[in-house]
Amino acid sequence: MANSRPLEGLLLCLPVAAVILVWLGRKHAPPWRVTLRRVVAPLCLVAFPAAAFIGYYNWRGTGSALLPPEVLNQRTYWSSPTFLWQKERPKIHFPQPEFNEFYNVMAHEMWLQNRPDTFAKFWSRFSSLVREVVKFFIWPELCVPLLAFPWILRSRRARFLFAEFAFCFLGLFLMPWFLLHYLAPLTGCIFALLVQGTRHLRIWKFGGRLVGMGLPRVMVLFAIIPILIRPQGYLIPEPPRGIEYRAKLKAQLNDAPGKHLVIVRYSQNHNVYAEWVHNDADIDSAKVVWARDIPGIALNPLLDYFRGRHIWTVEPDDASPRLVPFSGTQDQR
Repeated sequence: MANSRPLEGLLLCLPVAAVILVWLGRKHAPPWRVTLRRVVAPLCLVAFPAAAFIGYYNWRGTGSALLPPEVLNQRTYWSSPTFLWQKERPKIHFPQPEFNEFYNVMAHEMWLQNRPDTFAKFWSRFSSLVREVVKFFIWPELCVPLLAFPWILRSRRARFLFAEFAFCFLGLFLMPWFLLHYLAPLTGCIFALLVQGTRHLRIWKFGGRLVGMGLPRVMVLFAIIPILIRPQGYLIPEPPRGIEYRAKLKAQLNDAPGKHLVIVRYSQNHNVYAEWVHNDADIDSAKVVWARDIPGIALNPLLDYFRGRHIWTVEPDDASPRLVPFSGTQDQR
């Protein structure tokens, strides 16, 4: 699934746009000649190329510059709503068992579990997102700047940062599913707030004496010591078991002459998160193409389309998956 999230991007831009409009509309705002040169022109230099690239990306993926791949993906596969205020659509039947398991069972259960239709679910969702933000960005080495949180709240410099954080957090809250990379829009904002907290701690005085000079140094120690004690604690979680064989088999085929088609056969107990079938954007020119063997669906159209390739089969759920040359009489269904 593509990672384009239009509403998240819009929510991220709203605080910036609001601040700029307020700044331009104030009584002592600079003249429009200065505003055009220093504000409007730089924004256009950034926004227009970005919009052009996004339009080109959409066009190459969906055939329309105004249709993002994520929107097309939602229309094609998802019956569970993307956002919490939307209504559920009728379930889509897929010939692939893995698709039914993921879209009609797992995604549906996650949507039912995370939509805040009761106070208990609302609080569970809210507290879960807060824990993820704290755990990923702050805990434990950056907890020291939180001591200055009362000063940060009163700081005029931090008001825009708090507004940006609130809008981004709202964007996360509006979706029933969550992955760590969804926190990316909050990265700069969170670290700017932590830097403000560190600055306040450094100039903290007690009894007329400067006592906060050592606290930033404690923060540095907090950042180093946990790595020395448990260096594995910050690694990305391990991928599903067996998925590493896919990279090995693809490397094997990349070194072999010619082009290849790999027909993937999942077992009935296959883990839907261990997905083997994904291909390059230009699938027709790819050296290795992966395709799913669908029960009850003949392979003949697939084989005719990729005629001339070396054809293999693989069963990912075996203890040691390996490539097996395709046998026409055995594999036609």
